Amino acid sequence: MRAAVCAVLVGCTPHAPAVTTPAANGLVATTETNLDGVASFPVQRVDDPALRGKVADLTAEADGDHNRWTLAVEDNSNLRHTYSIELPAKVVFAISTGTNVLVEPEVVATAGRIAVSDDHGALLLAIGKLPAGWSAEAQTQIAVRVHEPGGAGVELVPTPWRSFELAGSKFVGTGNAAKREHYADGWIDFAIVHTR
Repeated sequence: MRAAVCAVLVGCTPHAPAVTTPAANGLVATTETNLDGVASFPVQRVDDPALRGKVADLTAEADGDHNRWTLAVEDNSNLRHTYSIELPAKVVFAISTGTNVLVEPEVVATAGRIAVSDDHGALLLAIGKLPAGWSAEAQTQIAVRVHEPGGAGVELVPTPWRSFELAGSKFVGTGNAAKREHYADGWIDFAIVHTR
């Protein structure tokens, strides 16, 4: 009986409505999600700073509160290159096998960054790095603005992740920044994942 009462109470608990920030001043509208957590491109060996190829495989393995994705891309010489990417458990990196992609990974000091776009230049994944034509800047002490090549932008914050449409596609993303006047070098950190 006790379990039945709990189930009824949970079913009746009102959910807070999603907060939507309307589009304004060159920024697209965003909606808060229930996604939380950090995305990363762990430091790893990078064979090619700009690899063009086809997605051969994409697998995910649960690792605590996040999933470890392994993206395998075959280049024109049929050599397979693999990239490890960590995303919060509820964030899905969806890309079809056979998709032609440009993978731009880099490791700087102790940080890994990666951008993945398709052969038409559409952004599929960005962790700390954006493809050519895109830009990111610290907007406030915590917010990051990311701009598409056409000029429209989105403002991202550390939590929760926000959903939005930019450059004709749907994404979820998060960002965190420190402006130079507060820190000697300042820094920008962000993650954007294409959704279907």
